[in-house]
Amino acid sequence: MKHSLRLDLLSLFVRASSYAYLTIDALANAGKYFENLLREGDHAAISICKQRYLDYLHRMLLSMKTIYLVSPTSTTPSNNQEMKTQESENLVQYISLAQHVVGNIIQYCSSFLKEIDRTFKDLPILDYFTSGETFPQPGSNEIGYAAQRLRGISRKDVGRVFSHATQTDVFWGVKSFLEKCVQSAKEGEFVEFCVLALCEGDETVGDHVAGLRMFVVRNIFCEYLRIVKEAPELGNPGWGYGLVCLRSVREVYACVWEAMVQENVSGLQAFMEDLWEMMIVMYGITDIIAGQAQRQEGGLYSIVCARIFDFVILVDHIVFYTKDVLQIRGISLFAKTSHVRKC
Repeated sequence: MKHSLRLDLLSLFVRASSYAYLTIDALANAGKYFENLLREGDHAAISICKQRYLDYLHRMLLSMKTIYLVSPTSTTPSNNQEMKTQESENLVQYISLAQHVVGNIIQYCSSFLKEIDRTFKDLPILDYFTSGETFPQPGSNEIGYAAQRLRGISRKDVGRVFSHATQTDVFWGVKSFLEKCVQSAKEGEFVEFCVLALCEGDETVGDHVAGLRMFVVRNIFCEYLRIVKEAPELGNPGWGYGLVCLRSVREVYACVWEAMVQENVSGLQAFMEDLWEMMIVMYGITDIIAGQAQRQEGGLYSIVCARIFDFVILVDHIVFYTKDVLQIRGISLFAKTSHVRKC
């Protein structure tokens, strides 16, 4: 009877995929509440709350681990076997659900769950789920967790102005992932990482994702583009990173734009300001390399111009959509940049 009950509970847990989405609200609320306690400086409440949340997460993860390691297949204990050794639809669904829960713990609980060198000393059981040696990871290079980890870092500060410590963490988090993908010729993985990290995606992410996107675009992507602008020679290794940044920023803004259209164009002012800054940086690059591109057939310069042109097409589409909807400061300036297409 006991094993039969465990089997029923397992089936319910695996099939109720909405459970993972319900935990988003719980984890997000826990993170926000703890962040408020930190701002208020109530040390006694902080200590009690942190321990309570860690106990809750430990019990939840322990249950997930137990189900994964010991899956009852019948009422006879001798017939039980590890779920991970089975090939079934239940296993696939369970792994996906577990990855979703773990990813949201990483993203929303960073205020009270510190990660040091990819380990969680306050919650060691979480290491079991974030190691590819013990539990399947989302994607070949943990792109999903990496994106949620970056979002978790951005939650350390209130609003869009990051502290120096947060800026440093975000900068090295993005830079190291970018360099890894460029050196291994996996540009698509970095683009996917940026879309997952810098586009809202769900209603609980809050304003910190907009601040994260603004910081990454202006202080990392634009900086790489300025580097190649100052030294546009083909031998500059910065071109390899600049090309990936151009593709990434186009996909990120396309994703954000689609979300804004669905949400009745909310937050469009800040979005247009970000686009305008990117257009200025891109125009500076094309102004320098246009003559060199015209003297060469194909090659790196033509690829750069093609990616800039792809971004300009997106901007034109957005401006065309908004010009008759809202009067936005700076809109007319975009029209003046149409000559960027000359390359």
